[in-house]
Amino acid sequence: MKGRVFVPDRIRRRFSVKTASILVFVIALTLGLGAFFAGHVVHGTGETLEDRAIAAIASLLVIFVVHLAIVGIVIGGNIALALRQLSTKTERIGDGEFEVDLETGRIDEVGTLYGSVAEMRDSLETTLTDLDRERERAREAQQTAERQNEQLLAEADRFSDVMAVCASGDLTRRLEPETDDEAMAAIADSFNEMVDQIEALVAQGQTVARTLDETSTELQLSANEIQEANADVSEGIQEITDGSSRQTDALELASDEVTSLSSTTEEVASTTSEIADRSDRVVARADDGRDAAAEAQSQIQQSVSTTEAVVETIDRLNEEAERIEEIITLIDEIAQQTNMLAVNAAIEASRSAGAGGNSSGFGAVAQEVKDLSQETQNAVEDVETTLQSIQQRAVTSADEIEAVDERITDTAATIDDLQDQLEEITTGINWVNDGLKSIDDATGDQADSAAEIATIVDEVTTVSAETTQHSQEVAAAAEETAATAVQVSDKSRALDQQAQQLTSTLDVFAAEDETTPDVLESPSGGGGA
Repeated sequence: MKGRVFVPDRIRRRFSVKTASILVFVIALTLGLGAFFAGHVVHGTGETLEDRAIAAIASLLVIFVVHLAIVGIVIGGNIALALRQLSTKTERIGDGEFEVDLETGRIDEVGTLYGSVAEMRDSLETTLTDLDRERERAREAQQTAERQNEQLLAEADRFSDVMAVCASGDLTRRLEPETDDEAMAAIADSFNEMVDQIEALVAQGQTVARTLDETSTELQLSANEIQEANADVSEGIQEITDGSSRQTDALELASDEVTSLSSTTEEVASTTSEIADRSDRVVARADDGRDAAAEAQSQIQQSVSTTEAVVETIDRLNEEAERIEEIITLIDEIAQQTNMLAVNAAIEASRSAGAGGNSSGFGAVAQEVKDLSQETQNAVEDVETTLQSIQQRAVTSADEIEAVDERITDTAATIDDLQDQLEEITTGINWVNDGLKSIDDATGDQADSAAEIATIVDEVTTVSAETTQHSQEVAAAAEETAATAVQVSDKSRALDQQAQQLTSTLDVFAAEDETTPDVLESPSGGGGA
């Protein structure tokens, strides 16, 4: 942290700016050393000017190349370590370990990449938590709907048992709802009103039958007419029984429709809207995670670009090293030419000595040139050795940075896979939304079933009206029977047998004996059923 005090945040926030700053510093340092060596060449002592120049150039090139190699190794190793750690943590997150520490002290592109991955991790964790919560709510709603469905089925079975008993002849039984469902209560009320009317009709028929049985001895005339009237009464009662059966069948059909309708209507209607809202919010969270993955991918692409720039810099460094090698080759050629000159000078000195001249000065110059050439050649060999080492290190650094670039590319591929997974999550949530729409459509179908129930109830009303009409016809036939009772005294015995048969038939029904003939004069009561 103390070393960062001297580095501005503007440089620390951008890896490319940081790299450029380091390179500028290296170049400036090299230029400073170049100025120092230039001063040494001009003002130095103890060596010839050419020696100082060659040593200065060689030293400057070696220092510059070494600096660039060190910068490449440090920068490449730094970014490789950071991305390797991030790749390891991203794999742990992919395995479901959301408690991974993604904090870093860096504030450059790598630090931004850490932050993007952390946001993506938090978004995924929140999304999974919301999905678990909604799944639990849906399971509770399903259990509640199943309990209500079981209650309605039990109530429908009990209604069916009571209806079967009434159809077998016990008209004293009534439906008593044990639930708060309005539809079941309405069915029970309608059925009870219908049974009340039927019970009143049956009780009235029993009363008429007993009256006919008591007065059969007085009916001796018009036996055939009384027999026909009795047949009309029997046919009317049979039609009433048929109407009651039809009404029972219609009510059973209505019970089946109510059973189908009551499975999940109320609970689904109350929770569908809330589940849809939750699903929309989960879709939004998935979109946020997908955006974070896209941003992380963009940051990795920027890191790839930066690494490529460093690779290009090292490539240029290799090119400069090749140029230096060419210069060294040129210097080597100059040294060889100098050596040749020394040899020629030695030959000329030998010739002068053979001619009797003084060749000591010429020989000394030749020897000095030869020594200088040898020293130059030795220095060139040393520079070549150092340059080869630097080139090898530069090649190694380039290979390492290329490996880092490949790892960054792999990380980008991993982010792409993560983005595809987020797309699959979004698709799954959209499928949930479609399911909710299907539930909404099912609710509409249940509404249609309710309309069908209403139609069935209308049919029951029509049957009740027909029952009332037949009751009026029975009353009319009874009046005709009363009008002709005086004329049927000679046939009272046959009428007595008919009355006994009628009494036996009506005794099958268990009905209260509290009704009066007024019931037959109230057709509006039958219509209410």
